[in-house]
Amino acid sequence: LVQGRDALRTVVTCRTAAYRQGRTALGAHFREVQVQPLDHEAHIAPMVQQAYACIFAHDPAQRDRRAASLLAGIRRLEADRQARGGAPDAEPLVGSPLMVRLLLIVHMNQRHLPDQRAELFERAVDALLQVDYGHDEDDIAELGAHWETLLDMAQQLAWHLHQQGDAQGREIDEDGLRAALAAEPTFAAHVDGFIAHARLRGSLIEERDGAYRFIHLALQEYLVARHLREVVAATLAQLGAAMARAAGSSSSAASPSKPSTACFSPAGEKSSKRCPSTARPSTASTSTTSTSPIAAICPHANGTPAQAAAEATALKSVFADSAHKPSLHLLKPFTGHSLGASGALETAILAHSMRDGLLPPN
Repeated sequence: LVQGRDALRTVVTCRTAAYRQGRTALGAHFREVQVQPLDHEAHIAPMVQQAYACIFAHDPAQRDRRAASLLAGIRRLEADRQARGGAPDAEPLVGSPLMVRLLLIVHMNQRHLPDQRAELFERAVDALLQVDYGHDEDDIAELGAHWETLLDMAQQLAWHLHQQGDAQGREIDEDGLRAALAAEPTFAAHVDGFIAHARLRGSLIEERDGAYRFIHLALQEYLVARHLREVVAATLAQLGAAMARAAGSSSSAASPSKPSTACFSPAGEKSSKRCPSTARPSTASTSTTSTSPIAAICPHANGTPAQAAAEATALKSVFADSAHKPSLHLLKPFTGHSLGASGALETAILAHSMRDGLLPPN
């Protein structure tokens, strides 16, 4: 098209996969230009205003109101990121035309941006996976039919990347991506399509120079949270069933004349040490003025020396004058430290303990 037209300046916009696969022939003198993140005032605001000007071409009041609402929501998201400790030079949440379009879709469908980040990310991910465009009609049909499976695959990939740490957890090559998804047999039929869409469409996952990554770290972290929520829910269900079975076997073996709850080691075997007769923990407050003794405590016990010393001091202070010293039952050696989920996880475990009269190991 441009051969022999040396004075003609040509700009080609496409994904790098397109011209590396031989679909586009570019001369050696072509320069590859990487698009930098958008500036709010210079780029994002005009894009939003232009979009709503097209949507509400005959309603200037609605156009201005909706554009102002979305722009205020974007500024709120960035301010929230900073307030939560985000580094000033961290990647902005809305820094590409794709992210602007994504928030436009959410804003148009909901008439506002959700106040809760989790809800915003949920709707953003759904909008990316339930696409209304593609390379051809078959492409659109496949994505529409299997978007829930693609969501599960994205969650699995996000969790795999998250486990690599900050330094290695942002990108993955194709072999690594395939290996990460191979852990789930139900994904096998969809892996090739998942990769092809990432290379040619670049929606939730994009490809850059042979490396695959989520279009934004915030979406990757949201999918990790979804994955953990589902894994924790499944784990709690299994744990509850196991504790119920253990409680049933121990109660059938206990002497009717001397009821007690058997203790179990981490391996699940009965311990020779008998549990306190008050095996069912009281729901009373930790106040020393309480008339109901507290039989057992599940301390935070995250394993750090400073935290251990502080918690030990606090417990000694609270129970210094108590005739009954409660037993301590540390759960993190068995569950790991699930950070923000630890309170809910340990509460659920102890709820099962209270229901079944079975103390965790100590």
